[in-house]
Amino acid sequence: RSKAPNTATGRRALQGNPPRSGPRRGWPQRWARKLHVWISMVSLTLIIFFGATGFVLNHSDWTWGGDPVTTQVTGTLASNYLNPVDVEKIATFLRNERDIVGEVVSNSTSGTSLTISTSGPGATSSVIVDTSTGDFTATKTMNGFMAFLTDLHRGNPVTKQWGWLVDASAIALVVIGLTGLLIGILTRSRHRMRDVLLALGGLVATIVLLFLAAPRG
Repeated sequence: RSKAPNTATGRRALQGNPPRSGPRRGWPQRWARKLHVWISMVSLTLIIFFGATGFVLNHSDWTWGGDPVTTQVTGTLASNYLNPVDVEKIATFLRNERDIVGEVVSNSTSGTSLTISTSGPGATSSVIVDTSTGDFTATKTMNGFMAFLTDLHRGNPVTKQWGWLVDASAIALVVIGLTGLLIGILTRSRHRMRDVLLALGGLVATIVLLFLAAPRG
């Protein structure tokens, strides 16, 4: 005699109840994963940029991207720039009217000769002003596209806003690294020990390389 079918079991089968899921992740792992993904996606372009320019920066012998180009302009400053001498005001005028680039990094005076040096991403300028007459000679050197990119990578000299972006990118990389490590440690998997050992191996290798690179004496 056949047994009557279990109607409750049949209903569950027809309804397609999903199988039981594994153990739920704890909140540290959930938040680490969310932060890891969100920050990675938001900063993806910057990570690629700083990774690529860091690679180029490590090969300073590469010269492709344009040879340095030097140009020179002359002119005469109005008296209001010289009485009294205002270096920042002169630099602003030269940036706006003579295409001198960058911020003032140094200035010096010898007698009636004022020398102003400016620097920006991929470019430097030197201006000599005769403070008695206002005559000036400005020399600008454009160092090529690769120099422009590597200066942006170093963050020096750049605008304050780009400096904030460099800081934000550095913080993002630290957070991505730490959350990735946390995910590997907290994940309940047979590969967890392997992931921890790989992370420790990377730490040991970095410490050894830092020790070998440190100056002696």
